[in-house]
Amino acid sequence: MDLMNLDKLTDFDFECLCKDLFEKMLGVRLELFTAGSDGGTDLRYMSHTGEKIVIQCKHWMKSGRSKLIGHMLKTELPKVRKLRPTRYIVASTVDMTIPAKDKLYTSFQPYVKSPSDLFGIDEITSLIKGHPDVIRKHIRLWLNDSNVLDAAISKNIFVRSQHFADEVKGSVKTYVSTSKPWAGAKNSRLEPRLYHFGRAWSWEDNISENCRRTLCGS
Repeated sequence: MDLMNLDKLTDFDFECLCKDLFEKMLGVRLELFTAGSDGGTDLRYMSHTGEKIVIQCKHWMKSGRSKLIGHMLKTELPKVRKLRPTRYIVASTVDMTIPAKDKLYTSFQPYVKSPSDLFGIDEITSLIKGHPDVIRKHIRLWLNDSNVLDAAISKNIFVRSQHFADEVKGSVKTYVSTSKPWAGAKNSRLEPRLYHFGRAWSWEDNISENCRRTLCGS
């Protein structure tokens, strides 16, 4: 929770985030619907064999746990009984305690298969941290603090950075300076350039390209 700016997400942002996370967790493609009345379904998977997974996304950070539980029992439970999913999952941005999970689990049987299908903010955050590609995709998670992105994907970046450093060292050995680019730079605002096997490159070209490959993985 301390690393992720989940409070910056809109309700629809949170649904999109959950779609990416649960597709990875469940190994299926989930349907995502436009904003509006959802009838109790934010995300859905339906198979040709009749399996129906329904995921309800509740971005209720400001409302809190007690209000969420009251809403789930009063408003969402009747909807779920009409939907009759084979599996019902709740993803929320509130702190979930054991009593809170047990209460919802008991009330939503047989649709909630396990208390572990009731996700609180700590579990959602844990899922996010396990998927650096999802972090990169959802910019609002780290838009206001680049340190969030750095910390969350530090292991991935460390490996790529080592490769980046090796490439820079190799480039330094093969670059050859010529007098013409430097002379031209004195008479204009053009930056100095170096020649690498006959091709003109700037240090900025080389470093920015390696940074792009390091961060984007391509």
